[in-house]
Parts: sequence; structure tokens; C-alpha cells
Amino acid sequence: MNIFKKLHNILPIFLITFLFVFLLPSTIHAAQFHFKSYTLTQDQKVDEDIYAVGESIKIDGVVNGDVIAFGDTVQVNGTVTGDVYAFGSKMNIDATIYGNTFVFGNNISIDGLLSENLYVFTYILNYNADTQEDVISFFGESNMEGSVGDDLRAIGFRSNIDSVVRGDAVLLGDQHTVNEMNISGDIIYNATLEAIAKEQGVDLSSDINIDTPRIRRDWSFNLGMTLVNLLSMLLVGYLIILMTPVKSIEIRKRITDSTPEFAKSLLFGFLITIVLPIPILVLALSLVGAPLALLITGVLSFVFIFGKVWVELAFGKEILELFGVEEYRPFKSFLVGRVLSVLIGLIPIAGGIYNSIVAFVALGAIVRMKKFYFAVAKEETKIVKKK
Repeated sequence: MNIFKKLHNILPIFLITFLFVFLLPSTIHAAQFHFKSYTLTQDQKVDEDIYAVGESIKIDGVVNGDVIAFGDTVQVNGTVTGDVYAFGSKMNIDATIYGNTFVFGNNISIDGLLSENLYVFTYILNYNADTQEDVISFFGESNMEGSVGDDLRAIGFRSNIDSVVRGDAVLLGDQHTVNEMNISGDIIYNATLEAIAKEQGVDLSSDINIDTPRIRRDWSFNLGMTLVNLLSMLLVGYLIILMTPVKSIEIRKRITDSTPEFAKSLLFGFLITIVLPIPILVLALSLVGAPLALLITGVLSFVFIFGKVWVELAFGKEILELFGVEEYRPFKSFLVGRVLSVLIGLIPIAGGIYNSIVAFVALGAIVRMKKFYFAVAKEETKIVKKK
């Protein structure tokens, strides 16, 4: 079991190396690392880069450097002299940022003064900032006010744009309500691009077939892809478990605490997978329900891709217990479960069956966990009303 201990000790170093390589600032400062919920208060000042991974990240003070934040909730309200990279579910940016700003999440609000470019990828975007350079945004729905110092590129399903744009505006999507008087440069819609392409002899409305080269796959290619898959999922799983320690325990209980628990999660996941596509299809056919259908599909995709982390955590814990390791060691358990999944995945038919079972169990366990917490909250509400 010493190999597991060594790999578990290496994993945080691998995560930190990943952050340095892919989010390397243009100017290198000293760095602080925080691996739980973190708050920089308004009266505090940090002359270093901040790397924070936790459920809640809040920056109210001054950071003379970059901020890289992974969390469920991320708030940046202070002053950052470098770049900001924020990843999470719900985010609120109301700061003075002198570098570039990169924000990826589900529900994002952006205010404040942004001196360089802004890059956003989200489902819901509320923008009311003053960005000095370009704004590039991908979204499901957006409400944009404030101002853009240069070009605006907005790609999404539905938007209301009342921003003052001093450059061009590229607006691609289904429905854009735009105050064109506020845009100084050219405005480019879907129809504009189609007209330009047609002038060049290209019909964008027709299907375009592109011949792609065939990749020769041999044993070395498959082995390489297996190692990449192992390492990438180890990194993602490490972050998921780190940010959701309590939820990880609750989900694991609904997988391997007993045989009935496992069977219930498997059955729940299978039934949801069979039944849910029907209401999703109904929602997708209506204008009002289409965003909700997209959101549900996105959640399901996330669960089927990353939900296996919790199942492998549960399987790994059971394997460790067979070797006499009784304590709950989430990262080591996940490592063992991940290796098990990779090995079984190499078996053609058995691998497909195993992956399907893991996906159904993950979906069922997560839904049952959410159902449990909903029932607890409902019961607490009844008690408060009685008082």
C-alpha cells in the first residue's frame, strides 16, 4: 500500500504544478496557497499571488498580484493589480482589476472597473462593469449594461444589451435585444456573417462537410490516452473532493454503506435516465422551457462525466477496508477507485457495462442525497413555523 501513499502525497504537487503551468502570470510574484474557504478582509493587503481552492472564496482587500480562485461561491470586491482567474458556481465580481479577468461559472455578476480584457463563460450573466478593453462572453442568458472600452463579442441564446460600446459589437445567437445607439462601431449579427459569406461564395446555412484525417490507433496510442485519462480525472477528482468534503461523505453513504443503499442508487439512476429525456424534450420545444432544458442537460452531462468521482471514492474505500485500512481517507480511496475503473475499462464489454453502472449509481446517489437534504430543510421549516 506504500505506492498509494506516495501517489497521494504527489497529487497536491501535481495540482499546484498545473496551476503554475496553465495560469502562469506575466509577472511572477511570490505566492500564497489556500486549500479551504478563504477570506481576505477589506483592511488586509497581500503583496503576493493568491491561489485559493475551497467552498467559499472572498477577496475584499488589496492583492498586489494575481488571484486564482476555485470555489462554489467566489466574490472579488477589492483591488487586484494583476490578473483574476475565477472558477465556480456563483460569482460576484465588483472590484478594481488592473489585469485581465477570466470568469467561468454558472451564475455571474460583474461590476467594478476592469482595466484590461474580460473573458466570461457562464449560463447567466449580469454585466454592469466599466471594462477598458474588450469583452468576450459566452452565455445562455445575459443582461448587459455598463460600458466596454473597445470591442464586445457576445455569443449566447438570449441577451439584453444596453452597454455603451466604443468599438464593434459581434452579437451571435438566437435573440439579442440591443440599444444600437450605444454602439460606436459596426454591429455584426448572424445575418451579417451569412451575407458576407454568401458574397464570398459560401453558404453558411447549408451543411459543411470537412474531411478529417484518420488517426492510426495502436497499443501505444491507447496506453497514452489511458494515462492521460487517469491523470486528468485524478486532478478533477481531487478538486471535487476538496471542494465538497461533506457532500462526498453523504454521497458515498448512499453507494456502499450497504447493499440496499447501492441497489437504491442504481435503480434511481437508471429510472431517471430512462424517464427524464421525455420532459426535457417537451421543455426544449417551447421558447420558455428551452433554457431550462439546456440547464438540465448540462447538469446530467456533468453528473455522467464527473459523478464517477464519488462512486470511485466509495469503491476505493471498500477496497482499502479489505486491506485493513479502516480510517476514512478520501483521496487515497479515490486513487484506488480510479485505478480500478481504468483497469476494468480496458476490458471491451465489461468496461462498457461497468461505466454504465457507475454513471447510474452516481446519478441515483446524488439525487437521493439532494432529496434527503430537501426533506431535512422542509422539516426544519415546519419546526420554525410552529415556534
